[in-house]
Amino acid sequence: DAPRRGLRIGRPLYEARRALAERLELRGIVFGGRMPGYARARSKVGSPEEYLEQVQEGKLRDPVIGFQLANGFAPIGVLRDYLPRDRASGGFAAHMR
Repeated sequence: DAPRRGLRIGRPLYEARRALAERLELRGIVFGGRMPGYARARSKVGSPEEYLEQVQEGKLRDPVIGFQLANGFAPIGVLRDYLPRDRASGGFAAHMR
């Protein structure tokens, strides 16, 4: 399916997820987030870990990771073979908490 960017549903969904986690008294939220700019930047950055680091430092932009960072999540690593058919992410995802 095509991305649904611009519909402004991301932040309300993140808030609902956060509220649910609080209501259930969970210790946190952990998930994988696509890195759709990685394949394009691969020759410049090398590893997906380096890509993630450069996005965090503001040297590169990634719409998905940037949104997650802006919503208070932090990367704890990289997930391999997350979505193997996701060519834009090279099959990798940021492991976020």
